[in-house]
Amino acid sequence: MQLKNRIAIVSGASRGLGKAIAVALVKKGVTVYGLARTEKQLMKVREEVGERFIPSTLDITNQNSVNKWIYTTFTAANSPDIIINNAAIG
Repeated sequence: MQLKNRIAIVSGASRGLGKAIAVALVKKGVTVYGLARTEKQLMKVREEVGERFIPSTLDITNQNSVNKWIYTTFTAANSPDIIINNAAIG
């Protein structure tokens, strides 16, 4: 699968496995919307990998917040190709 210029959503992207996946995808040319509850940690990832990593502070356990984020972030012409649900509950 060609990854360059694809769009991905990675939950739990601020640390651990989620961060590693997000970083690897960015290095392959993917624009990654990294989701986590902690903005500070997401911004550190952005500083590390650059503008292809788009930090999105979001609690994925809140369905209304998730729906709002999806509808304000994506369109038919700008929709995700890859979704990696890595967030832990806790």
